[in-house]
Amino acid sequence: MTDLSRSLLAAAREGLTPDAAVAARVRAKVAASIAAGAGAVGATTAASSATAATPAIVPAAASAGSKSLLLKLGALLLVGGAVTATVLATRERASDAPRLSMSSPLEVDEPRTVDRSVARDDNPRVTFEPAGSRARAPHRSIDPAAIEIDVPPPEPTAEPVSLSREVELIDLAMASLRKHAPAAALAAIRTYERETLGQGQMAEEAAAIAIEARCGLHQDVTDELAAFDLAWPSSAQRSRVVTTCFAKYPPRSCCTAARS
Repeated sequence: MTDLSRSLLAAAREGLTPDAAVAARVRAKVAASIAAGAGAVGATTAASSATAATPAIVPAAASAGSKSLLLKLGALLLVGGAVTATVLATRERASDAPRLSMSSPLEVDEPRTVDRSVARDDNPRVTFEPAGSRARAPHRSIDPAAIEIDVPPPEPTAEPVSLSREVELIDLAMASLRKHAPAAALAAIRTYERETLGQGQMAEEAAAIAIEARCGLHQDVTDELAAFDLAWPSSAQRSRVVTTCFAKYPPRSCCTAARS
């Protein structure tokens, strides 16, 4: 048994012990019961002594039995009185205890309300109008021809060819002239101009061969000679071209250009 259990039992015993008034009433009842028992014993003794034929041993036995009976009766009365007093004291305390009345409503604290109001903002705020409320600008038809688009100049798709390639094309054109094939020579020069992108290192020789091939085709080379003189004013190729054109071809275009 733990200390807590012992303390609870001691408190229970103290609570069940009758007070002084109840104990006095119990003692008075026990004393009255004992006195009544003693009177009964005296009457029994007188009756026994009146009988003459009873031997002397019988009154002694009866007296001893009466005392034992009285003691047992007194003990029973004492225990019963204590139990009765305990029950009465318990009922009195139970009746004196305050009773809870459920008739009155219970008071319940109302939940606290939290102030969630936002502080007022004095600054102006931007409001957005719905798209449907805005005034639509009138649709203007635009002429596609009036649209100006800046188109950057086309970049070269390839780099100029190497010097060995230039020499190869110039040799091909010269071989065609020696074979009296001016059309083939002119085709080789056009290939040279296309591949070198106008930046060839042998452009002077190519221009002279082109003039000579045109003379072989009986074409007017006046503009070509003027452009050649402007690009290479002190070139030694001009006299050779004019002499070749006058010697090999009829004096129709070449010789006119040579005389001028």
